[in-house]
Amino acid sequence: SNSTYFMPSDRHVVLFLLIAVAFGCGGLPCDARDSDPLSHASIIGENAFYVHWQAPFLSGSGYGSEAFSYVAALDKLLPDRLSINHHGDSVNMAFVRGLSTSDRHLLAKLLQRFPPHSQPVIEICHSEPGAWYPALYETSQCPSTPSDATAFHIGRTMFETDRIPTGWADRLNKMNQIWVPTQWQKDIFINNGVDESRVVVIPESVDVDTFNSEIVTPMHLEGKRSGETFVFLSMFKFEKRKGWDILLHAYLSEFSAKDDVALYILTSAYHEEDEEKSPRRRIDQFKQSFAQSNARSLEDLPQVVLLDRHIPQTHLPSLYRAANSFVLPSRGEGWGRPHSEAMAMALPTIATNWSGNTQFMTEENSFLIPIEGLETVGEGAFATHQWATPSTSKLRELMRLVFTDREMAAEKGRLARETMKEYSTHNVASILVNQLNSIATKLKDTP
Repeated sequence: SNSTYFMPSDRHVVLFLLIAVAFGCGGLPCDARDSDPLSHASIIGENAFYVHWQAPFLSGSGYGSEAFSYVAALDKLLPDRLSINHHGDSVNMAFVRGLSTSDRHLLAKLLQRFPPHSQPVIEICHSEPGAWYPALYETSQCPSTPSDATAFHIGRTMFETDRIPTGWADRLNKMNQIWVPTQWQKDIFINNGVDESRVVVIPESVDVDTFNSEIVTPMHLEGKRSGETFVFLSMFKFEKRKGWDILLHAYLSEFSAKDDVALYILTSAYHEEDEEKSPRRRIDQFKQSFAQSNARSLEDLPQVVLLDRHIPQTHLPSLYRAANSFVLPSRGEGWGRPHSEAMAMALPTIATNWSGNTQFMTEENSFLIPIEGLETVGEGAFATHQWATPSTSKLRELMRLVFTDREMAAEKGRLARETMKEYSTHNVASILVNQLNSIATKLKDTP
Protein backbone atom coordinates (compact mmCIF):
# COMPACT_ATOMS: atom_id res chain seq x y z
CA SER A 1 0.00 0.00 0.00
CA ASN A 2 1.17 3.55 -0.74
CA SER A 3 -0.98 5.03 2.00
CA THR A 4 0.43 6.12 5.32
CA TYR A 5 -2.27 4.35 7.37
CA PHE A 6 -4.20 1.18 6.60
CA MET A 7 -6.07 -1.53 8.45
CA PRO A 8 -4.49 -4.96 8.01
CA SER A 9 -6.51 -8.15 7.73
CA ASP A 10 -6.72 -10.37 10.77
CA ARG A 11 -4.10 -12.81 9.44
CA HIS A 12 -0.96 -12.11 11.35
CA VAL A 13 1.28 -13.44 8.59
CA VAL A 14 0.25 -10.35 6.58
CA LEU A 15 1.95 -8.23 9.20
CA PHE A 16 5.18 -10.14 8.82
CA LEU A 17 4.98 -9.66 5.07
CA LEU A 18 4.54 -5.94 5.68
CA ILE A 19 7.78 -5.83 7.63
CA ALA A 20 9.61 -8.13 5.21
CA VAL A 21 8.51 -6.27 2.07
CA ALA A 22 9.27 -2.86 3.53
CA PHE A 23 12.68 -3.70 4.93
CA GLY A 24 13.70 -7.23 4.02
CA CYS A 25 14.36 -9.65 6.84
CA GLY A 26 17.57 -7.83 7.66
CA GLY A 27 19.76 -10.91 7.75
CA LEU A 28 17.20 -12.92 9.67
CA PRO A 29 15.96 -16.16 8.12
CA CYS A 30 12.51 -15.34 6.73
CA ASP A 31 11.19 -18.58 8.22
CA ALA A 32 12.44 -18.26 11.76
CA ARG A 33 9.89 -20.48 13.47
CA ASP A 34 11.42 -22.78 16.02
CA SER A 35 10.73 -26.50 15.84
CA ASP A 36 10.58 -26.54 19.61
CA PRO A 37 9.61 -23.13 20.95
CA LEU A 38 10.32 -24.27 24.52
CA SER A 39 13.73 -25.82 23.96
CA HIS A 40 15.86 -23.08 25.52
CA ALA A 41 16.41 -22.83 29.24
CA SER A 42 14.92 -19.70 30.74
CA ILE A 43 14.29 -18.08 34.07
CA ILE A 44 10.79 -19.58 34.12
CA GLY A 45 12.16 -22.98 35.01
CA GLU A 46 9.58 -25.74 35.27
CA ASN A 47 6.57 -23.54 34.46
CA ALA A 48 6.42 -24.22 30.73
CA PHE A 49 4.14 -21.72 29.05
CA TYR A 50 3.98 -19.46 26.01
CA VAL A 51 3.10 -15.75 25.74
CA HIS A 52 1.17 -14.38 22.76
CA TRP A 53 0.97 -10.56 22.83
CA GLN A 54 -1.52 -8.69 20.65
CA ALA A 55 -1.19 -4.89 20.44
CA PRO A 56 -1.00 -2.04 17.90
CA PHE A 57 2.74 -2.55 17.52
CA LEU A 58 2.91 -0.83 14.12
CA SER A 59 0.64 2.15 14.81
CA GLY A 60 2.97 4.58 16.56
CA SER A 61 0.37 4.90 19.34
CA GLY A 62 0.95 4.96 23.09
CA TYR A 63 -0.40 1.42 23.43
CA GLY A 64 1.94 0.30 20.65
CA SER A 65 5.09 1.81 22.10
CA GLU A 66 4.24 0.52 25.56
CA ALA A 67 3.68 -3.00 24.22
CA PHE A 68 6.91 -2.92 22.25
CA SER A 69 8.92 -2.00 25.34
CA TYR A 70 7.43 -5.01 27.14
CA VAL A 71 8.06 -7.57 24.41
CA ALA A 72 11.57 -6.25 23.76
CA ALA A 73 12.41 -7.01 27.39
CA LEU A 74 10.55 -10.34 27.47
CA ASP A 75 12.32 -11.53 24.32
CA LYS A 76 15.56 -11.61 26.32
CA LEU A 77 14.00 -13.30 29.35
CA LEU A 78 11.69 -15.77 27.59
CA PRO A 79 13.71 -16.92 24.60
CA ASP A 80 11.46 -18.60 22.01
CA ARG A 81 8.38 -18.42 24.23
CA LEU A 82 6.92 -15.24 22.80
CA SER A 83 5.00 -14.21 19.68
CA ILE A 84 3.14 -11.05 18.73
CA ASN A 85 0.37 -9.86 16.43
CA HIS A 86 -0.66 -6.38 15.32
CA HIS A 87 -4.09 -5.61 16.77
CA GLY A 88 -6.39 -2.75 17.70
CA ASP A 89 -5.32 0.10 15.40
CA SER A 90 -4.23 0.90 11.85
CA VAL A 91 -0.68 0.48 10.59
CA ASN A 92 1.33 3.72 10.32
CA MET A 93 4.01 3.15 7.69
CA ALA A 94 5.83 6.40 8.51
CA PHE A 95 6.24 5.15 12.07
CA VAL A 96 7.41 1.71 10.93
CA ARG A 97 9.99 3.22 8.59
CA GLY A 98 11.32 5.36 11.44
CA LEU A 99 12.06 2.38 13.70
CA SER A 100 15.67 1.37 14.26
CA THR A 101 17.01 -1.60 12.33
CA SER A 102 17.22 -3.71 15.49
CA ASP A 103 13.60 -2.91 16.43
CA ARG A 104 12.40 -3.87 12.96
CA HIS A 105 14.36 -7.14 13.18
CA LEU A 106 12.75 -7.94 16.52
CA LEU A 107 9.25 -7.22 15.18
CA ALA A 108 9.91 -9.39 12.12
CA LYS A 109 11.11 -12.26 14.28
CA LEU A 110 8.20 -12.13 16.73
CA LEU A 111 5.55 -11.62 14.05
CA GLN A 112 6.64 -14.85 12.34
CA ARG A 113 6.01 -17.05 15.34
CA PHE A 114 2.74 -18.74 16.18
CA PRO A 115 1.67 -20.04 19.60
CA PRO A 116 2.19 -23.81 19.98
CA HIS A 117 -0.72 -26.17 20.57
CA SER A 118 1.11 -28.25 23.15
CA GLN A 119 1.64 -25.73 25.98
CA PRO A 120 -0.53 -23.37 28.01
CA VAL A 121 -0.81 -20.00 26.28
CA ILE A 122 -1.01 -16.70 28.15
CA GLU A 123 -2.54 -14.25 25.70
CA ILE A 124 -2.44 -10.50 26.24
CA CYS A 125 -4.89 -8.17 24.50
CA HIS A 126 -3.12 -4.82 24.79
CA SER A 127 -5.56 -2.21 23.48
CA GLU A 128 -8.75 -0.39 24.30
CA PRO A 129 -11.39 -2.99 25.21
CA GLY A 130 -13.61 -2.20 22.23
CA ALA A 131 -11.06 -4.17 20.19
CA TRP A 132 -11.47 -7.30 22.34
CA TYR A 133 -13.67 -10.21 21.28
CA PRO A 134 -16.32 -9.57 20.12
CA ALA A 135 -14.68 -6.47 18.61
CA LEU A 136 -16.71 -3.34 17.91
CA TYR A 137 -14.73 -2.68 14.72
CA GLU A 138 -12.54 -4.56 12.27
CA THR A 139 -9.34 -5.86 13.84
CA SER A 140 -7.66 -9.17 14.59
CA GLN A 141 -9.53 -11.38 17.08
CA CYS A 142 -8.27 -11.06 20.65
CA PRO A 143 -8.33 -13.32 22.56
CA SER A 144 -7.73 -15.48 19.49
CA THR A 145 -9.33 -18.46 21.30
CA PRO A 146 -11.90 -16.82 23.62
CA SER A 147 -13.54 -20.14 24.56
CA ASP A 148 -10.28 -22.02 25.27
CA ALA A 149 -10.44 -22.88 28.97
CA THR A 150 -6.76 -23.92 29.02
CA ALA A 151 -5.57 -20.45 27.93
CA PHE A 152 -5.20 -17.47 30.25
CA HIS A 153 -6.50 -14.17 28.88
CA ILE A 154 -5.16 -10.80 30.04
CA GLY A 155 -6.44 -7.37 29.05
CA ARG A 156 -3.94 -4.51 29.23
CA THR A 157 -5.64 -1.14 29.07
CA MET A 158 -6.08 2.23 30.75
CA PHE A 159 -8.27 5.31 30.71
CA GLU A 160 -7.72 9.02 31.40
CA THR A 161 -10.92 10.28 33.07
CA ASP A 162 -12.61 9.79 36.42
CA ARG A 163 -14.49 6.67 35.21
CA ILE A 164 -14.45 3.98 32.53
CA PRO A 165 -16.68 4.01 29.42
CA THR A 166 -20.10 2.34 29.40
CA GLY A 167 -19.78 -1.36 28.58
CA TRP A 168 -16.12 -1.65 29.58
CA ALA A 169 -16.78 -3.38 32.91
CA ASP A 170 -18.50 -6.33 31.20
CA ARG A 171 -15.64 -6.72 28.72
CA LEU A 172 -12.98 -6.38 31.42
CA ASN A 173 -14.65 -8.95 33.67
CA LYS A 174 -14.55 -11.56 30.89
CA MET A 175 -10.74 -11.55 31.07
CA ASN A 176 -8.84 -13.63 33.61
CA GLN A 177 -6.80 -10.59 34.59
CA ILE A 178 -6.70 -6.87 33.81
CA TRP A 179 -3.35 -5.09 33.84
CA VAL A 180 -3.33 -1.33 34.41
CA PRO A 181 -0.26 0.93 34.69
CA THR A 182 -1.07 2.79 37.91
CA GLN A 183 -2.78 2.53 41.27
CA TRP A 184 -4.89 5.53 40.22
CA GLN A 185 -6.42 3.47 37.41
CA LYS A 186 -6.81 0.38 39.56
CA ASP A 187 -8.95 2.33 42.01
CA ILE A 188 -11.10 3.84 39.24
CA PHE A 189 -11.62 0.49 37.49
CA ILE A 190 -12.67 -1.22 40.74
CA ASN A 191 -14.98 1.68 41.66
CA ASN A 192 -16.65 1.28 38.25
CA GLY A 193 -17.55 -2.39 38.53
CA VAL A 194 -14.40 -4.31 37.60
CA ASP A 195 -13.76 -7.35 39.80
CA GLU A 196 -11.04 -6.31 42.25
CA SER A 197 -9.42 -9.74 42.19
CA ARG A 198 -8.68 -9.37 38.47
CA VAL A 199 -6.94 -5.98 38.50
CA VAL A 200 -3.13 -5.91 38.70
CA VAL A 201 -0.79 -2.90 38.49
CA ILE A 202 2.01 -3.40 35.95
CA PRO A 203 3.83 -0.09 35.40
CA GLU A 204 5.15 1.13 32.09
CA SER A 205 8.88 1.05 31.51
CA VAL A 206 11.29 3.58 30.08
CA ASP A 207 14.56 2.77 28.34
CA VAL A 208 16.92 4.73 30.59
CA ASP A 209 19.91 3.60 28.54
CA THR A 210 18.56 5.13 25.33
CA PHE A 211 16.98 8.15 27.03
CA ASN A 212 20.23 9.26 28.65
CA SER A 213 21.34 12.87 28.25
CA GLU A 214 24.97 11.98 28.86
CA ILE A 215 25.28 10.00 25.61
CA VAL A 216 22.91 11.94 23.33
CA THR A 217 23.77 14.82 20.98
CA PRO A 218 21.18 17.64 20.88
CA MET A 219 19.04 17.88 17.73
CA HIS A 220 19.43 21.03 15.65
CA LEU A 221 16.19 22.94 16.24
CA GLU A 222 14.92 24.84 13.23
CA GLY A 223 14.01 28.42 14.03
CA LYS A 224 15.96 28.62 17.29
CA ARG A 225 17.17 32.18 17.63
CA SER A 226 20.44 31.56 19.43
CA GLY A 227 22.41 29.01 21.39
CA GLU A 228 21.24 30.72 24.58
CA THR A 229 17.51 30.53 23.86
CA PHE A 230 15.65 28.65 26.61
CA VAL A 231 13.58 25.88 25.05
CA PHE A 232 10.36 24.51 26.50
CA LEU A 233 9.37 21.27 24.75
CA SER A 234 5.90 19.76 24.65
CA MET A 235 4.88 16.55 22.88
CA PHE A 236 1.36 15.23 22.46
CA LYS A 237 -1.42 13.94 20.26
CA PHE A 238 -3.42 17.00 19.18
CA GLU A 239 -6.63 16.73 21.19
CA LYS A 240 -8.36 18.65 23.95
CA ARG A 241 -7.34 16.16 26.64
CA LYS A 242 -3.69 17.11 26.23
CA GLY A 243 -4.34 20.70 27.33
CA TRP A 244 -2.63 22.41 24.40
CA ASP A 245 -4.92 25.40 24.89
CA ILE A 246 -3.92 25.69 28.56
CA LEU A 247 -0.25 25.44 27.62
CA LEU A 248 -0.45 28.17 24.98
CA HIS A 249 -2.51 30.48 27.19
CA ALA A 250 -0.02 30.21 30.07
CA TYR A 251 3.07 30.54 27.88
CA LEU A 252 1.79 33.48 25.81
CA SER A 253 0.60 35.24 29.00
CA GLU A 254 3.81 34.76 30.96
CA PHE A 255 6.41 35.57 28.30
CA SER A 256 6.89 38.05 25.47
CA ALA A 257 9.15 38.46 22.47
CA LYS A 258 11.61 40.25 24.77
CA ASP A 259 12.28 36.96 26.60
CA ASP A 260 14.90 34.72 25.01
CA VAL A 261 12.56 31.73 25.13
CA ALA A 262 10.84 29.36 22.71
CA LEU A 263 8.10 26.76 23.00
CA TYR A 264 8.60 23.80 20.65
CA ILE A 265 5.54 21.62 20.13
CA LEU A 266 5.79 18.17 18.56
CA THR A 267 2.30 17.06 17.63
CA SER A 268 0.20 15.39 15.00
CA ALA A 269 -3.50 15.40 14.23
CA TYR A 270 -5.39 12.47 15.73
CA HIS A 271 -7.04 10.73 12.75
CA GLU A 272 -7.87 14.21 11.40
CA GLU A 273 -7.32 15.12 7.75
CA ASP A 274 -9.30 18.38 7.57
CA GLU A 275 -6.74 21.13 6.87
CA GLU A 276 -8.95 23.68 8.66
CA LYS A 277 -8.58 21.64 11.84
CA SER A 278 -4.85 20.92 11.48
CA PRO A 279 -2.66 21.64 14.52
CA ARG A 280 -0.86 24.46 12.65
CA ARG A 281 -4.11 26.16 11.74
CA ARG A 282 -5.61 25.73 15.22
CA ILE A 283 -2.47 27.08 16.95
CA ASP A 284 -2.24 30.07 14.59
CA GLN A 285 -5.90 30.87 15.25
CA PHE A 286 -5.32 30.58 19.01
CA LYS A 287 -2.38 33.03 18.86
CA GLN A 288 -4.36 35.54 16.79
CA SER A 289 -7.35 35.35 19.13
CA PHE A 290 -5.09 35.65 22.19
CA ALA A 291 -3.30 38.71 20.81
CA GLN A 292 -6.60 40.39 19.95
CA SER A 293 -8.16 39.64 23.35
CA ASN A 294 -5.10 40.90 25.23
CA ALA A 295 -4.39 43.97 23.08
CA ARG A 296 -1.01 42.62 22.02
CA SER A 297 0.52 42.38 18.60
CA LEU A 298 1.58 39.02 17.16
CA GLU A 299 5.13 40.39 17.06
CA ASP A 300 5.03 40.88 20.84
CA LEU A 301 4.24 37.23 21.54
CA PRO A 302 6.99 34.79 22.53
CA GLN A 303 8.23 32.31 19.94
CA VAL A 304 6.19 29.15 19.27
CA VAL A 305 7.63 26.56 16.87
CA LEU A 306 5.41 23.72 15.66
CA LEU A 307 7.08 20.45 14.73
CA ASP A 308 4.26 18.79 12.81
CA ARG A 309 6.43 16.53 10.68
CA HIS A 310 7.15 12.94 11.60
CA ILE A 311 10.24 12.55 13.79
CA PRO A 312 11.46 8.94 13.96
CA GLN A 313 11.52 7.21 17.34
CA THR A 314 15.30 6.94 17.10
CA HIS A 315 15.59 10.75 17.02
CA LEU A 316 13.43 11.48 20.07
CA PRO A 317 16.29 11.37 22.62
CA SER A 318 18.15 14.07 20.68
CA LEU A 319 14.98 16.19 20.58
CA TYR A 320 14.61 15.98 24.36
CA ARG A 321 18.34 16.75 24.67
CA ALA A 322 17.86 19.99 22.73
CA ALA A 323 15.31 21.27 25.28
CA ASN A 324 15.75 22.90 28.70
CA SER A 325 12.39 21.80 30.13
CA PHE A 326 9.44 19.58 29.24
CA VAL A 327 5.91 20.81 29.87
CA LEU A 328 2.50 19.16 29.38
CA PRO A 329 -0.57 20.42 31.31
CA SER A 330 -2.87 17.61 30.21
CA ARG A 331 -6.35 17.11 31.61
CA GLY A 332 -5.77 13.38 32.08
CA GLU A 333 -3.08 10.78 31.39
CA GLY A 334 -3.08 6.99 31.31
CA TRP A 335 0.61 6.95 32.21
CA GLY A 336 2.52 9.77 30.55
CA ARG A 337 5.13 8.28 28.24
CA PRO A 338 6.65 11.63 27.13
CA HIS A 339 6.81 12.68 30.80
CA SER A 340 8.75 9.53 31.70
CA GLU A 341 11.10 9.87 28.72
CA ALA A 342 11.79 13.54 29.50
CA MET A 343 12.48 12.70 33.14
CA ALA A 344 14.82 9.87 32.12
CA MET A 345 16.66 12.53 30.10
CA ALA A 346 16.97 14.56 33.35
CA LEU A 347 14.76 17.34 31.96
CA PRO A 348 12.93 19.53 34.49
CA THR A 349 9.35 18.38 33.83
CA ILE A 350 6.16 20.37 34.41
CA ALA A 351 2.89 18.40 34.38
CA THR A 352 -0.56 18.17 35.96
CA ASN A 353 -0.91 16.81 39.49
CA TRP A 354 -3.66 14.36 38.56
CA SER A 355 -4.11 10.96 36.90
CA GLY A 356 -1.60 8.37 35.71
CA ASN A 357 1.60 10.42 35.72
CA THR A 358 1.34 10.88 39.50
CA GLN A 359 2.51 7.25 39.77
CA PHE A 360 6.08 8.50 39.22
CA MET A 361 5.92 12.30 39.45
CA THR A 362 6.29 13.95 42.86
CA GLU A 363 6.98 17.42 44.26
CA GLU A 364 10.59 16.31 44.77
CA ASN A 365 11.37 15.15 41.22
CA SER A 366 9.17 17.41 39.08
CA PHE A 367 7.06 20.56 38.92
CA LEU A 368 3.43 19.58 39.52
CA ILE A 369 0.64 21.90 38.37
CA PRO A 370 -2.17 22.02 40.96
CA ILE A 371 -5.67 21.48 39.62
CA GLU A 372 -8.58 23.83 40.19
CA GLY A 373 -10.92 20.84 40.32
CA LEU A 374 -12.57 18.53 37.83
CA GLU A 375 -14.50 19.63 34.75
CA THR A 376 -16.96 17.78 32.55
CA VAL A 377 -15.44 16.57 29.28
CA GLY A 378 -18.52 17.96 27.53
CA GLU A 379 -18.04 16.53 24.03
CA GLY A 380 -17.64 13.27 22.18
CA ALA A 381 -18.36 9.75 23.41
CA PHE A 382 -17.28 10.53 26.99
CA ALA A 383 -19.07 13.87 27.36
CA THR A 384 -20.38 13.12 30.87
CA HIS A 385 -16.98 12.02 32.23
CA GLN A 386 -14.80 14.38 34.20
CA TRP A 387 -11.09 15.22 34.02
CA ALA A 388 -8.78 17.78 35.58
CA THR A 389 -8.67 21.53 35.15
CA PRO A 390 -4.96 22.39 35.54
CA SER A 391 -4.36 25.85 36.99
CA THR A 392 -3.22 28.20 34.22
CA SER A 393 -1.89 30.76 36.73
CA LYS A 394 0.19 28.12 38.55
CA LEU A 395 1.49 26.82 35.22
CA ARG A 396 2.65 30.36 34.42
CA GLU A 397 4.47 30.53 37.75
CA LEU A 398 6.16 27.16 37.23
CA MET A 399 7.30 27.99 33.70
CA ARG A 400 8.75 31.28 34.93
CA LEU A 401 10.42 29.52 37.87
CA VAL A 402 12.10 26.92 35.64
CA PHE A 403 13.14 29.66 33.19
CA THR A 404 14.62 31.80 36.00
CA ASP A 405 16.09 29.36 38.54
CA ARG A 406 17.86 26.98 36.19
CA GLU A 407 20.17 25.48 38.78
CA MET A 408 17.27 24.42 41.00
CA ALA A 409 15.40 23.10 37.96
CA ALA A 410 18.42 21.07 36.84
CA GLU A 411 18.65 19.48 40.30
CA LYS A 412 15.03 18.34 40.05
CA GLY A 413 15.89 16.97 36.64
CA ARG A 414 18.68 14.88 38.14
CA LEU A 415 16.29 13.52 40.77
CA ALA A 416 13.78 12.77 38.01
CA ARG A 417 16.30 10.56 36.21
CA GLU A 418 17.01 8.65 39.42
CA THR A 419 13.28 8.01 39.83
CA MET A 420 12.90 6.75 36.27
CA LYS A 421 15.69 4.22 36.81
CA GLU A 422 13.19 2.43 39.06
CA TYR A 423 11.03 1.98 35.93
CA SER A 424 13.87 0.77 33.75
CA THR A 425 13.18 -1.87 31.13
CA HIS A 426 15.02 -4.42 33.25
CA ASN A 427 13.10 -3.66 36.46
CA VAL A 428 9.68 -3.68 34.83
CA ALA A 429 10.55 -6.86 32.92
CA SER A 430 11.22 -8.53 36.27
CA ILE A 431 7.77 -7.45 37.49
CA LEU A 432 6.25 -8.84 34.28
CA VAL A 433 8.04 -12.18 34.53
CA ASN A 434 7.09 -12.59 38.19
CA GLN A 435 3.44 -12.02 37.28
CA LEU A 436 3.60 -14.43 34.34
CA ASN A 437 5.31 -17.01 36.51
CA SER A 438 2.54 -16.69 39.10
CA ILE A 439 -0.06 -17.24 36.37
CA ALA A 440 1.86 -20.23 35.00
CA THR A 441 1.90 -21.81 38.44
CA LYS A 442 -1.89 -21.46 38.63
CA LEU A 443 -2.27 -22.99 35.18
CA LYS A 444 -0.01 -25.87 36.15
CA ASP A 445 -2.00 -26.54 39.34
CA THR A 446 -5.38 -26.33 37.60
CA PRO A 447 -6.71 -29.83 36.79
